[in-house]
Amino acid sequence: MKKGKHVKLIPERQVSNEKIYKNCMYTAGIMFAIGAILAISGILAGAKSGIFIDWTSHGIRIVPQKDTYTYEAYDITDINAIDINVSNAAIKFVPSENDKWGIVATYNYYKNAPEINTSNGKISVTQASHSGWEMVGIINLLFKPLDNSITIYVPAGSPLISSIKINTDNSAIKSDCALNTEILNIETSNGAIKFNNLSVSKQTQIKTSNDLISLNGNFSGDSNLKTSNGKIEVAGLIKDSFTAKTSNGSVDIDVNRPESEYSIYGKTSNGSVKVNGENHSTDYSSYSSTSNTINAQTSNGAINLNFAR
Repeated sequence: MKKGKHVKLIPERQVSNEKIYKNCMYTAGIMFAIGAILAISGILAGAKSGIFIDWTSHGIRIVPQKDTYTYEAYDITDINAIDINVSNAAIKFVPSENDKWGIVATYNYYKNAPEINTSNGKISVTQASHSGWEMVGIINLLFKPLDNSITIYVPAGSPLISSIKINTDNSAIKSDCALNTEILNIETSNGAIKFNNLSVSKQTQIKTSNDLISLNGNFSGDSNLKTSNGKIEVAGLIKDSFTAKTSNGSVDIDVNRPESEYSIYGKTSNGSVKVNGENHSTDYSSYSSTSNTINAQTSNGAINLNFAR
């Protein structure tokens, strides 16, 4: 009696998964090849920071990002608010050479440029929508980094304005001059927030991730600072309610008023809480009859609270 041949049956699901895997690998290879071709084409065309694939009613075209955009406006008066809502742009405040406001915006590609308005008592910068797609990531590694930036020139004397509101991402927000506002609302990601000589009288809301928050100035009203994987450092006069929270970073607060004027709560998971250099383990609280409170919290970091003596 002849023995029959044994046929190994492969489950349909396994065959399907293998096909999907092969198709994914083929697609990845094709996309990588296209990216390499575009990158080399961009270099030969003189691109500075990447490739822009632009689609219009006339079809699709590939443009090297070498057409930069610059907007300048000076001698602006009667500003009462600043509102900036953009993507991937570093923002900086610097002193003006006179008693007037100014703004300079520089973008790596003109189609990415924001809409800017300086009328009606407000400096407004808004991200403009465009048709197209930017080739970033691996391709941009062959080019110089994106250098989009917005610079605000602040008049001498730091005039009081009603609000400063800023929203961006993957970029730092910094100030090298005196700023005086009732409301400060700032949010970014993967970028440091640094303000020196800042005065906020009503509300401070600051949020970032994976970077530092550093403030020096006077803070009244409701103040909330939050970051992740970054340090928080604050120095100056604090009134009313002040909260600073981070993870994987330390919290350092130096106040130019006595400890007795504040109700204090400090807590960390893996670190210590120190008040005027005295170690209080991982948890500390004290009560004051005033309305001033300081709440400092972190995990995997130390809390250092220093007060005037």
